[in-house]
Amino acid sequence: MDRPGSAGGRETLRRHGVEHFREIGRKGFQSFTDRYFQGDRQQAGDWLRTRAHEKRLDSFVERELARRLENGEKTVCEEMPCFSEPDEVPF
Repeated sequence: MDRPGSAGGRETLRRHGVEHFREIGRKGFQSFTDRYFQGDRQQAGDWLRTRAHEKRLDSFVERELARRLENGEKTVCEEMPCFSEPDEVPF
């Protein structure tokens, strides 16, 4: 079963092509960069890559904690490294 919006996305792709979505992505990234990083594309990209690493790590830890709970542990805890400081969040 399709997720909501999937059919519309495929129809938009059929009508307008891949370049339409690339342009949307470029404009979105530029808007994000201008708004939060004063136009510094390198800094914005670095920030986004750091967030991606943190999300992958978080996903791994969530699966590990769930596995340990399913195996009978009553309380579980996992120490995670922090890649960024709280004041590095631009918004």
